[in-house]
Amino acid sequence: DEATPNDRVTVAVKFHKSGEGVKENASIQLGQAYPNPASSMVHFDYENANNATAVIYNLLGQEVMHQELNAIQGKLSISVADLQDGIYFCNLTRNGQTMRTVKFVVKK
Repeated sequence: DEATPNDRVTVAVKFHKSGEGVKENASIQLGQAYPNPASSMVHFDYENANNATAVIYNLLGQEVMHQELNAIQGKLSISVADLQDGIYFCNLTRNGQTMRTVKFVVKK
């Protein structure tokens, strides 16, 4: 208020730090995408991922494909031929819980 220039407002902000965050199962491994950026195929190496699902999401969070993983370890190969250029995320999920997430780019 210009009529009372000596008025003041004080804001107190408190931050609480905790060790909590995204919980990850240390036994499940999902390697980085290669090649990255991908033009036709993208690959991920995985371990201890039996009974898991690889779900690919676009940048808007829309599921664009998924694939069941039944082997304990192996290489996941996904065709990106039908995907538009952009950023995608591969989530490794088990029992509805995301265990690992890897970002990759599609550029044709």
